[in-house]
Amino acid sequence: MSNVVSASSHITHLIGSQSTKTILHNTQQIKISLVDTLQEDAPSQFAIYPCDSFIFVIEGQLFLRTTDEENTLKAHQGSWLHYQNSCQTVTLSAHAKYLVFEVKKQLTDSETQMIKVANGQAQKHKDKDGLLHWTLSESHASRFEMLFFPPNYKSARHYFKNSSQFLYGLGKHGHAVQLNNEKNAPADIPDFGIFLNTKESFSFINPKKSSIPVLRVFTPPPKSGRVFVLKKQD
Repeated sequence: MSNVVSASSHITHLIGSQSTKTILHNTQQIKISLVDTLQEDAPSQFAIYPCDSFIFVIEGQLFLRTTDEENTLKAHQGSWLHYQNSCQTVTLSAHAKYLVFEVKKQLTDSETQMIKVANGQAQKHKDKDGLLHWTLSESHASRFEMLFFPPNYKSARHYFKNSSQFLYGLGKHGHAVQLNNEKNAPADIPDFGIFLNTKESFSFINPKKSSIPVLRVFTPPPKSGRVFVLKKQD
């Protein structure tokens, strides 16, 4: 696919002898990093983000502490960190993996330094084709949602007119949603996720017999729904 972020384009920094922070994507709207850390190697990290940032836990458990507030996050939970607040991220489990999304056009002036986001707070709806959406957070600059692809699912080919999107698979090992642009064979969402540009068309396929979750991040949120691509007649 034309805009898959290849592993060779990633920038990885050691934050311990084995723990790493990898920059997956960096645009004018969003910077996306993947942190993979071992408690005994890099038990905590300090950061002050220049914009509102969203931490989403993939595996393990984290403890977040700002000057006045604290949050504990488990897998598939997240927290907003409002810009210019010093934050300590502590790994509570033996191993933790989490994503950091720096939303560059989102600057929240608030007395609240953090906002925890969990699945129980999500706004939920289901498409006519069975795709389940859990919207975790939405602002003028971004939308974070979990998608649950039903078994043996295949969507029509479509794109979003005004929004780019980042997709990260949350399924168990060997269970990945596939993307198909009809130019190449369907391919699994890579382990490091995939960034799709505005107007890049594709279809989703879940070839498995069980539901598969995927994290999707829009920048900015779509102004309208999916635009379907009509097949050309022979």
